Formats: sequence, C-alpha cells, structure tokens
Amino acid sequence: MLLFSTLRVDADLGLVTGKFNPDLKVYLLDLGNKFATADLESLLMRRQ
Repeated sequence: MLLFSTLRVDADLGLVTGKFNPDLKVYLLDLGNKFATADLESLLMRRQ
C-alpha cells in the first residue's frame, strides 16, 4: 500500500506536494495520539 496517492515535484519552486492515501486515514489519524506536537516556526528556526 502506498503512503501517497499523488505526489508532485516542482523543481523550479523547490516544492513537493502530495495527497495521503485515503485508505491510510484511520492509521494516520491515530498517530496524533502517540506523538507530541511542535511549533513549526521554532523547528524552522533550528535549521539556521
């Protein structure tokens, strides 16, 4: 079973977009209960 049903790469923009396989929805939603959340801005700032 594939993780993504569609996946596109735009090399000019350096952007990857995709759509999760709907068959995995139940499993992916359940992951939210098993991991802590993080603030995206603070994660991006660590890379610098």
